[in-house]
Amino acid sequence: MWAIPIGAAALVLLVALSQSLREFSSVQAFIKEYPGIAQAAPSVDSGFPWWLQLQHFLNMLFMMFIIRAGIQILADHPRLYWSRDCTPGAEWFRFQHRSRRDGFGPPRTIR
Repeated sequence: MWAIPIGAAALVLLVALSQSLREFSSVQAFIKEYPGIAQAAPSVDSGFPWWLQLQHFLNMLFMMFIIRAGIQILADHPRLYWSRDCTPGAEWFRFQHRSRRDGFGPPRTIR
């Protein structure tokens, strides 16, 4: 969970560093010499046909439903096992902390 904010902070620092590097005269000369735009290549403005754009949109839409279903399955059963007959505590990866329902911790008293 800490990787996401650390990665975001590193990305912000990398952008700030690259913006400050643009102030050096040697970097400005390099950008002027190599602007990053191909001068000899003809411009292409045809793009993709509408039916292909629609297919890609629908593909991404349905993939989001599949990803959401996978996340819901992992939220409901947050343990991954190597085989079908594993017992609790033998999982190879766990998405949540151990709870009392798993048999870890003091037993509950029913009143």
